[in-house]
Amino acid sequence: MEINMFKQLAELSKLKFSESESQKLIDELTGFIKLSDILKDFNQDYSDKKDDNTINFRDLRPDVAGFSYSPEKLLSNTESIDNCYQIPKLLE
Repeated sequence: MEINMFKQLAELSKLKFSESESQKLIDELTGFIKLSDILKDFNQDYSDKKDDNTINFRDLRPDVAGFSYSPEKLLSNTESIDNCYQIPKLLE
């Protein structure tokens, strides 16, 4: 980044810097610009076929149905109204 551009940006931003602060910020901004130039050259097209990011069906755990809680425990905080279950409002 050139010093003239930096001074113009600082003036437009209503910011004031000393010469040493200006040079330090110019060096940092120049580093950011160089980094962004490097990053834009990377191929960002993603395909899940390229990196073989697949999950084989045999690798999955078996799905076994079962009760984790008894129905009575699950319904203990409800009220039965007209064959429907109403759960009290807990949050506003």
